[in-house]
Amino acid sequence: MARKAESFKLEEKKKTIILYTNVEQNPAEKSLIDFYLSSGYLPKFAEKKAGKSIADMKKELKADKETLEKFEAVYKDKDNKNAFFDACKIYNNWVKENKKDKDK
Repeated sequence: MARKAESFKLEEKKKTIILYTNVEQNPAEKSLIDFYLSSGYLPKFAEKKAGKSIADMKKELKADKETLEKFEAVYKDKDNKNAFFDACKIYNNWVKENKKDKDK
């Protein structure tokens, strides 16, 4: 089964390859990187950001009890196959709303 490359990302329109400095490259990815660099892609270097865990999201939502209750209800719904993703949507919408409030 094919896997998505973790140590780099391509921007085909800009003809650049972003190499993540904090991720170890496996031999298959090294050969792909060499191929793209020899094909004229320009390298850029960046650090890959770590994702947020459910525990981290809950910690941030503690200030807003109503949203936290909604988040937990959606996340714990056993019948919903997309419960994790739906809970993440709730969290992301909450973050956007709080960002708007801080900007004002």
